Amino acid sequence: MTEERAATLEHVDLTDWERAAGRDWNRECWARYYEARERNRQRKAAGLPTHGAAPDPCPDGCHGAGVVLDSPFDAVQNPFPALVACQKCGAGGDAERRREARLLGGSDMEDFRHITFENTRATAMPDQHDLWRATEDWARTMPGWLWMYGGFKRGKTVLARCIANAMLDRGQRAVFRKVPRLLNDLRDTYGFNAEVSFSGRFEAILTAPLLVLDELGQAKRTDWVVEVEEQLTDYRLERHLPTVVTTNLDDSEMERTMPRLLAHITDNSECLMMPFANEPWVEPEKRGTR
Repeated sequence: MTEERAATLEHVDLTDWERAAGRDWNRECWARYYEARERNRQRKAAGLPTHGAAPDPCPDGCHGAGVVLDSPFDAVQNPFPALVACQKCGAGGDAERRREARLLGGSDMEDFRHITFENTRATAMPDQHDLWRATEDWARTMPGWLWMYGGFKRGKTVLARCIANAMLDRGQRAVFRKVPRLLNDLRDTYGFNAEVSFSGRFEAILTAPLLVLDELGQAKRTDWVVEVEEQLTDYRLERHLPTVVTTNLDDSEMERTMPRLLAHITDNSECLMMPFANEPWVEPEKRGTR
């Protein structure tokens, strides 16, 4: 980095910088960027090697920060270059994953990567085997929408996680969110100290290659909730984006609480409606004792 660049950024307040740029900056990336710059400057002033005794992890790119400027800084022509993931080292991928997690407001998959079709098939109830096979068949090509509905503890969420993990195992992006928590994360963007905008977070969810909406219909029905859910589902239906929905609502409850959405999905040939009328799931060791 040039001394001019360092001097320009020296007293820049991050919030003002983001506001002036008019962009949804990655705060963590900026913090790493400033950290690396300050560390290198202090070592240079002390007569030490700029990047310490260890070899520079990315001498031609980010120097270990994980991010680089997308274009050369110029105080007049380009005062607000964006930070993008470094493509020359593995740190760039980590930065991109952190950026995505920040935009999404979290993920409901971190502790469930072990839930796969292979690992759960043996624990399925006898009347669940057909559901397992049908869901696994759908997950191979993901042709449109899969709408899983039925009572509690029927296996819907487990199979939805299996689908998301199948996508992740192919090296592709999948977003799994419990709808009540997702709505709370979207509300958080209205806060004064919110790190991302509503549009930024909503766009990341809208455009996910695979979106799993777990527990749709469980949030309190307000005008805002209905509007957000309809915008989200309309966008993905119109663009034929693979989407999985689980809900505990039966036909009459869906007709009462989400009639417009229900009409759209039942009229859509790309939406597979899968009822879960099986018995509630029981742990294998307790089966046959009831």
